[in-house]
Amino acid sequence: LGWNIPYEFSEMDLVISRQQLRIFVDECNWPERGDKAIPFVALAYLAGECNYGGRVTDDKDRRCLNTIIKDIYTIDILRDDYKFTASGKYYAPPEGKVSDYIEFIRGLPLNDYPEVFELHDNANITSAVSETMALLNTTLSLQTRAASGEGMSWDDTVNSL
Repeated sequence: LGWNIPYEFSEMDLVISRQQLRIFVDECNWPERGDKAIPFVALAYLAGECNYGGRVTDDKDRRCLNTIIKDIYTIDILRDDYKFTASGKYYAPPEGKVSDYIEFIRGLPLNDYPEVFELHDNANITSAVSETMALLNTTLSLQTRAASGEGMSWDDTVNSL
């Protein structure tokens, strides 16, 4: 995800952010002390500037990342009617059993819509064009450059993949 530069985020970024969230929630004794006890601003800073933001070098990408993070680390997430997106497809499920969460996850789309990243629907077009170009470039790189009487033909090489 990146506005200007593509960035590779690792599983460890997510693990660290989850651990920090757990530590903060446990330390603040929520829900006994109430909703105000969770330091959402500090959590957003840690995730947006330290964990994920440490790799982000472009100022517009940093702004994009922090905007997305602030929609997640907000006191509003504690409301049952809070949705991450305008369509309402993405939201934090209500408290329940493990089976309820599994069912909720199974109901999510297999391919994320751009709206989950606060992007316009045209982002799908850009992504599809990039994937197509990568596929075509890989296919063209397999084509033989000079004619020789030996080896497989270009069609045979592509078909073998």
